[in-house]
Amino acid sequence: MQYAIKLYFDDALKSKILDSMKLVRELNIPNLIKPEDEPHITLLVTQPCSKPKDILPDSIHLVDKFPISLSLFSVLPRKNNLLCLLTAQSLNLTELHDNLYDALVTKGLQIDKEYVPGVWFPHCMLAPSVPTDRVGNVCNILAKVKLPLQGDVEHVRLVQLPPNCS
Repeated sequence: MQYAIKLYFDDALKSKILDSMKLVRELNIPNLIKPEDEPHITLLVTQPCSKPKDILPDSIHLVDKFPISLSLFSVLPRKNNLLCLLTAQSLNLTELHDNLYDALVTKGLQIDKEYVPGVWFPHCMLAPSVPTDRVGNVCNILAKVKLPLQGDVEHVRLVQLPPNCS
């Protein structure tokens, strides 16, 4: 089994993200996040392992929520036109990621290469792919959204991923 450790936002920021997606929904983009989905940032994904208790150390809980700023919509061509919101630089986020990575690697867990410090880039996925012929339309619609979207990271969850997913 593979697991992901994900950060979730406060209700106000979650609402802002979902509201911005209402603008895109009329374009019928496949796999766009749905109103019932919970926007998040994936901190890490493990290679297959069998002991979830080994994955989420006691130290991972958030002592305090911390502010986050989602500053830019992006479509990443090298990632199949992934539509996402990129975060502004955040020392809290970087330290949380790096400390968690170090703690899990020290325990012997293998982390997917995309989540290694220095390679990982924090983002909130909105759609895993946007058809190439619609990228311009999506960008034009999202240009109407006032950025940055700001709020707080409120909690961390360990999520079991479906088979063949990372």
